[in-house]
Amino acid sequence: MLSLDPDFLRTFLAISETGSFGAAGERVNKTQSTVSAQMKRLEEIVGVPLFEKKGRRNVLTPDGLKLLEYAASMVRLNDEAIRAFKPPEISGRIRLGAIDEYAQAFLPGTLRSFAAVHPAVHVEVATGSSGQLRDLLEAGELDAAIISCRTGDSDTEILRSDRLHWFGGETTPRTMTIRSPYAHGRQAAHGVKWRPQHSCAMAANGAWRSPPQMRRSSR
Repeated sequence: MLSLDPDFLRTFLAISETGSFGAAGERVNKTQSTVSAQMKRLEEIVGVPLFEKKGRRNVLTPDGLKLLEYAASMVRLNDEAIRAFKPPEISGRIRLGAIDEYAQAFLPGTLRSFAAVHPAVHVEVATGSSGQLRDLLEAGELDAAIISCRTGDSDTEILRSDRLHWFGGETTPRTMTIRSPYAHGRQAAHGVKWRPQHSCAMAANGAWRSPPQMRRSSR
């Protein structure tokens, strides 16, 4: 029993709209030779010519016009049936904050996996200290943030726990100032030069970017 392939009909509709096998091929992502072969087979199935040349354009014959309405309906119903059994695609933007060490260690692989499953979601990543990211989160400028927190914080969800270790050179011991929330602030108080560095590997391939307000430099 003969049947009309929805893929052939989709190509047929593209030719009817563009008037060109080449332009139709670009629209349906096929080579011109593939388009020609599909239309030859479609004409064999229906048993009548579907196109005729008028100047440089391919226009529908009377039988082609008769097929046009059926083709549009069949392609539409085919697409509706496919969508009915596919989960809705998530799209939009997520603004994610992460402290520097977590952004460099965990986010590249995580974001690659996320992008493969949800290609229509654009993720923006801001890096900074836990205090800065918490402020942005409370101000509504971030949707979520991966930060360091104390055990028992009621407004956070624990993703993982790490044991904290202090390391210092025996020849240059430093008394840490506990009032400052930022390690680099303590270092600067003792005249220790510092300069934060950010990994640009993900920024280079477009996976994420750091908003201007989160970029830091030492002067």
